[in-house]
Amino acid sequence: MRKRFALLAVAVALGLATGSGAAAPAQADTGIVEYLRLPFQMISGLSSPAGGTVYLDAPADEPTVVTLESSDPRVAVPASMTIPAGASTRGFPVSTTRIEGGHGVRVHVTATAEGSSVTGMIALLPAVYPPGITSFLFARGSMPVGGGSTTGTITLASAAPTDGTLVTIESYNPAVTMPASVVVPAGRTSVTFPVTTSPIGRDDWASGVATAVVPATGASRLSSVLTLLH
Repeated sequence: MRKRFALLAVAVALGLATGSGAAAPAQADTGIVEYLRLPFQMISGLSSPAGGTVYLDAPADEPTVVTLESSDPRVAVPASMTIPAGASTRGFPVSTTRIEGGHGVRVHVTATAEGSSVTGMIALLPAVYPPGITSFLFARGSMPVGGGSTTGTITLASAAPTDGTLVTIESYNPAVTMPASVVVPAGRTSVTFPVTTSPIGRDDWASGVATAVVPATGASRLSSVLTLLH
């Protein structure tokens, strides 16, 4: 029998017009689905390597079926997937339909297994946003008490030119440290960089914003969120 732990799920509400974010009230749950990682923002209609990931509270003692549901058909996820015995996590693809106007929409994705569920949010941006950056994703969606380290990856819509593409990065929380800028090397579409966190005295979250100036598309900005757990 798998031991069950309490889940602390933190939802984040995003001001889509400006790219700013604000923490929403935390919701507690109990079950085997511990965490759901999703891209914080996706530009609609563009392919992106940044899919979702489901985390269980412990390695599965038998194959575990996880059902997935999107609140909006413009964000498509598989109806279900199976996490094999001995594993505690598995990724799944996320695809989007092109939307043209407005400031974008908030889409909720829910993962359910054995009666427990976790819901995360994707901010789906209109296709008119400059498509220079297609994804900005932290390798871990949350960091434990006492601080730690992870990585972030920024992916461009097309390969960087001969002199590379400069991407500036800004953290909105002093507890999360990232380089001020990174360069996507010539001919590459992505770059990975270190992220460190400092100890905190409460549950918190940090929003990071990446900005790139890409030839022929102008300035492109995407945000990503890292949850800090006390």
